[in-house]
Order: sequence, then C-alpha cells, then structure tokens
Amino acid sequence: MGGAMGGMGGGETYNRGPVAENKLVRFYDMNAVPGRVYRYRVQVLIEDPNHPNVNPNLEFGAQKAPHPRTLAPEVKQRTANLAATDFYRYTEWSEATDPVTVPRLASVIAGSVEPEVATRMTSGQYIPLGEPTANMKPTIFDTTRAVDMVVDRVVNRGSVLNFTSAAEYPHPIKLVVNKVEKVNFSVNMMVLDIRGGEALPGHFDDDPFSAPGEFALLDANGNLVVQNELDDFDRFLRFNYEPDEKEDPVGADGEGGGMGGGMPGMGGEESGGLFGS
Repeated sequence: MGGAMGGMGGGETYNRGPVAENKLVRFYDMNAVPGRVYRYRVQVLIEDPNHPNVNPNLEFGAQKAPHPRTLAPEVKQRTANLAATDFYRYTEWSEATDPVTVPRLASVIAGSVEPEVATRMTSGQYIPLGEPTANMKPTIFDTTRAVDMVVDRVVNRGSVLNFTSAAEYPHPIKLVVNKVEKVNFSVNMMVLDIRGGEALPGHFDDDPFSAPGEFALLDANGNLVVQNELDDFDRFLRFNYEPDEKEDPVGADGEGGGMGGGMPGMGGEESGGLFGS
C-alpha cells in the first residue's frame, strides 16, 4: 500500500503502531447447497489509508487524510489523480481453499452385519437359507430443532431408506435424549449389496471377532456409494443412545467393593495393621 514518510519540516506527525503482517478474514457462504463440494478464493476490498474517504455525508465513516508531505513519492504519484470516491483498494485473489463438503441433510451410518445363513449338503455344496441383514442408522437433520434425528434400522438387499418412524435426538443443553413419535426419514438411498459379519480366525468363543460390514448403496442421483462399518464407527457410537451399564456394587470376591470396606492395616472396621490394638 505504500507507507507514509515521517514528519517533515514540523508538519503533521502520525504515531505508527505495530503493523500486523496478516489479518484474519472470515466469511460465510449462505447459498451453499448440501451435498456439494466447494473451493473458495477471496478478494478483499479495503479502505486506502493514504487516500481515505473524507466526505462525512457518505454512508462510510469519514477519515482524516494524511498530509501530502508525509507520503512517499510513489504513493503521492499514485493518489494524485484519484477521484474523491476512489478511496478503496482491492487485494489480490487468495489461493484456493481445500475442498469443503457441505453435509447432506440426510445420511446413513453403516453398522454391523449378520451374514447369510447357509447349509452344507452331503455333496459339499452350500445352499443359502437366508439373506444377510445389517443394522444401519439413517439420520436426517431437523431444521426446526437444529438436531440430527436418528433411528436404528435393520436392512437387507433392496431396502429403500424412505420411511416414517419414531426417532431420538440429544438435547444440546439439557443433555438428555428426547424421543419424537413420528419422523419422516427421506434419505433417498437404496441398499444394493451387503457383506461382512463372518467369524474371523483367531477369535475366542467368549470374545468373537467378525468381519466389518460393507455396504453398496445407490443415492438419489444414481451414484454408487460405498460405506463400511470401520469408517463409520465413530459416528455410530456418537448416535448410540443405549443406557450406560450400571456398576456392579458387589466386588469380584463377592464382598462389598469400592472404598467403603475395611482394608487391613488402614484403620477400618477390622482391627490389625498400623492402627490395630
């Protein structure tokens, strides 16, 4: 922008404070469409400190212009032929931002899969007896309450995720889970294929491991969408509103656990130790 020269010959002087190298510019795109991806470049219009608005009748605040003697020669030459209304300057365009995705109002979260049931014939051939099923969490953003409505849904191949159901949502202030009896879930997606849920080798019967669920979905625009249980794991837990398990008041040895029991040597109900008789 060109700096001002120091006071010359006893003219007006200006105190020059610290100059920030960068300024934070924040803007909002109020026309962004959910489901689309955007990249932004910014150009800022700023008031020229060496040729500010001096007209108090304009809607812009009037500023005191610096004396011409305080301006550097190149700045004086630049501002000499400017009109009084040319008191703004444009910055260069910024570099493009990283891609920004606007979340859709409706989505689906992948969960676990129950694999298809099959029986083995004497010939060694496997005959399927049932289709695989899966647990998914369709979500839809309620614009009135400004929250995500969620419901657990058992799906199979060919399921269309458009239905009406009761749903739950967390209250952002009271921190409780509320229930709405009738919510229209118009997710506009169809389940094309499901796989996963098979027992993995190396697991124990009391703690089995199974293959993560994988889903092929068709969205409203005819696009193929692939989701899996591992990628959606954090979101699945976020919207899992099952009650917390209560702690067992009985200790592992069958006696009262915790800090209330008398610990030997610590002055509890049982004598002995440092403070015993």
